[in-house]
Amino acid sequence: MKIILILAVMFSIQAHSQVLAPREPYTTESFFVPSTESQTLAGSPIEDTALEAQEMEEPIADPKNLEPKEKRTTATNRRDSFGTVMLGYQVLNTWVPAKKTLSYTQNFTEHWGLELEYASSKFSMDIAGIDLGRVEEDRYSLLGKYFVGNSFYFNFGAYVSKLEIFVGDKFADTFGNRINQSFIMDIYGASFGVGNRWIFDNGISLGVDWLRFNMPLATSTKQRVLKRLDAENSDDIKRVEKIFKNFPAFTFVGLNIGYTF
Repeated sequence: MKIILILAVMFSIQAHSQVLAPREPYTTESFFVPSTESQTLAGSPIEDTALEAQEMEEPIADPKNLEPKEKRTTATNRRDSFGTVMLGYQVLNTWVPAKKTLSYTQNFTEHWGLELEYASSKFSMDIAGIDLGRVEEDRYSLLGKYFVGNSFYFNFGAYVSKLEIFVGDKFADTFGNRINQSFIMDIYGASFGVGNRWIFDNGISLGVDWLRFNMPLATSTKQRVLKRLDAENSDDIKRVEKIFKNFPAFTFVGLNIGYTF
């Protein structure tokens, strides 16, 4: 009996030990658990912006290193403009004074421009002691303008001047009859001058032609009226014609106002 009891106890202990034996650990595909921070940044706008900045490799501009804004002057306004339209009045002229003008200037650069000007005047006048009655002049000028500094310029170019001289009723024909006719003279020449032109930020433009020199180079005259004048009056008209042909005309103080666009 004792032997049977001992064997039963040993069998019970062995069975219990098999039940409590440790099991193999549960295997998984990976023991790595991604961090919360990595999951948050992955694909976020912050990460995309940072990556783009690294790819561009462009430093962020420092406001202290930015260039100051350019100061606007007449020269810079002229450089950045297209053209200028102006109305003018030439105070002192030879030979026909008080001309009214209309001009357009094409502005190419800060220093260069090209101007087309029309000037017109009608005036009763005496030349060399000869009463001409009335003289009308229409002048067309094509002038290059070279600007020095801010507003001062030199101009140079060519002009065509059409003069119509009305002899008046004081002249008599060969029969002693008073006549009132005119003769026409076309003058072709070269022009030179100096002046100032200011252009403001709002486009308003002011100009002064301080001096202009018009030198005649060639003339063309229609002298039909001379055939009707007596010898004395005919000589007077020829003397006036000679003055227009051989002596330069001057402009002093031409005032201009207009707009630059």
